[in-house]
Amino acid sequence: MTAWRSSSSLCGLATAALLIGLGLGASAARADSTGQPLQLLPPSAATPAAASSADSATPPASEAAPASTTVDPTAPETPAITAPTSTAPTLPTVTPPTITMPSITLPTVGAPASPDAPTAPSGIQVQEIGSSNSYAGTLEPDAGGFGYDMWKGTSAHDVETLLPRIPLPGPSPAMRVLARRLILSNAESPTGQADRDLMSIRAEQLTRLGNLADMEAFLAVVPANSKDPTLTAFRREVLWLKGDVDGACAQAAADMAVMPTDLDLNRQQLLCRAATGQTKEAQLGIDMLREQGQSDPKLVMLIDALGGAKGAKLPPDLPPSPMLYALIKKANLAVPPEWAASATPALQARLAADDTLEPAARIGAAESAFISGAMPIDLVKQLYGSQDVSPTQIDALLAAEDKDDGPIGHAQLYEGALRTEQPAHRAQILQRALEMARRFGGYPTAVAANETLLQQMMPAPELAWFAGDAGRVFYYLGQYERAQAWLNIARNRAEADAQARNAVPTLALFAQIAGAGQKLTWAPDAVEQWRAAQEKAGDPDAALRAARLFAILAALGEPVGDQWRQMAETAQASTTLPDLTLVNRLDAASAAGRHGEVVLISLVLMGPTGPAGAHPLVVNRVLSALYANGLQSEARAIAFETVIANGI
Repeated sequence: MTAWRSSSSLCGLATAALLIGLGLGASAARADSTGQPLQLLPPSAATPAAASSADSATPPASEAAPASTTVDPTAPETPAITAPTSTAPTLPTVTPPTITMPSITLPTVGAPASPDAPTAPSGIQVQEIGSSNSYAGTLEPDAGGFGYDMWKGTSAHDVETLLPRIPLPGPSPAMRVLARRLILSNAESPTGQADRDLMSIRAEQLTRLGNLADMEAFLAVVPANSKDPTLTAFRREVLWLKGDVDGACAQAAADMAVMPTDLDLNRQQLLCRAATGQTKEAQLGIDMLREQGQSDPKLVMLIDALGGAKGAKLPPDLPPSPMLYALIKKANLAVPPEWAASATPALQARLAADDTLEPAARIGAAESAFISGAMPIDLVKQLYGSQDVSPTQIDALLAAEDKDDGPIGHAQLYEGALRTEQPAHRAQILQRALEMARRFGGYPTAVAANETLLQQMMPAPELAWFAGDAGRVFYYLGQYERAQAWLNIARNRAEADAQARNAVPTLALFAQIAGAGQKLTWAPDAVEQWRAAQEKAGDPDAALRAARLFAILAALGEPVGDQWRQMAETAQASTTLPDLTLVNRLDAASAAGRHGEVVLISLVLMGPTGPAGAHPLVVNRVLSALYANGLQSEARAIAFETVIANGI
């Protein structure tokens, strides 16, 4: 799980970079000799207007800011509650009911994990089955598809080469949503011929994403008579994930009739026979493999266990797979509990619904499956809600050292916040859940699980200490008016509340990315002073993470100059250098308006670490290209993920 870093020093940089542009000169930017973050607060600056939810073709910095949603701190909608200005209040006593771990049923349609993710179409409009179009798909433009001409001007060879290089599922929800849309879009085939069928590459990538509903829908556009080994394996994978042992075994038998020498298919057939009571036939097959020099002791142990041989056990270190899971369940054997942490996203979704596993394993599998887009958040919340929690346990979590609280801790915090009615106490629990997830991993899950509770909390002066956490969430979700309301509260209470004061520069930076801030004035001296302070404080990655921040601002049209490039160059030893040929190809595709190619190259360039570890040059060029090709909200989502993952 990717940790979305927290860095007070980088928040200091946010102050230096942003608030100078809001009325403070470079001379005001200074850090003390201890390396503490810069504390630059605007004088009573005018509150920037909230960003419009609609996108335009120009960078947000040049947009006229629409009217803001303001909150009158003297007349909050929540009841007045006395809370300390810098320390959150204590938790009240609650009496929770006892709830047992539920049995859950996976839905037929997977819910996307990002606010920008499209909803499932009510009907699939695709090419006729059997069509030679290798890019027939299930998503039309009104459901998130990129359009029938998305590959206009792009060669099939380029798509064939780059599509398998997209690192999936990846740690970034925003990037994953783009990948899903790219793979499932219904489009005309790219120009020219490819050595591999693009349909099979797309099937492989869908399998890595792991959303069973998407995989099953995609089968509708796979030619029914296709004998491509990848596509036949894809059909079987869908059946195994559905738990349809009879159907998967029948499909394996049909495929083996076409590919009789395929060793994996032969082994699947043997396992099918063992699990369905055909032990003699399975043993005969083992004998034949032994004669051919293909004997496998683990396979023999597995067949004995599936066939119910006396004293037989599953082989140790058995790798998880949808096929083995379905067969193990068919044979009423115990599922290896370690699978919950190591399985593919699609299988983790199945394991989360398996009530034979321990609650911690199920919840952990559900959280991982959600991050990958293989499971909707409602089922994660259902598992969270199955955990009992007491006031003593909540107190212990709130008083614990800064660390990942683990699956059970995540569930207890969720339940504690849900059962607590007083806004200040709820905010305290939510603050712990969000901050630990941001620092140690799982921030997208924490946000999605607690979104409803956060929306129910009205910004109020007595909650100003919570403004930084709440505002960050709503900028991340793209709900800019709600975020702006929390920023207003933080500004109005900055003089009296230290936590509100510290939140202002961070939220102001998010407002800038959202397109609601004032034009920045770049002050190189302030950044140099900040860098010197961080060097003294011993932060080895500060310059690199700061370069990513300024690369974002430059991509969105802010006048930050080229100093961020120098910062990136000095920090290159700690990050992978980008493929400059691919960067140039991205620029060319963007200039030519080849939007499918822009998304494809962007996903490849961002790499397996996503926004948390991408090179600043890549961040800059990807956001610029997405913005120039009409994907403004997608660019902003990636920008917010990047700054949060890098400690702001």
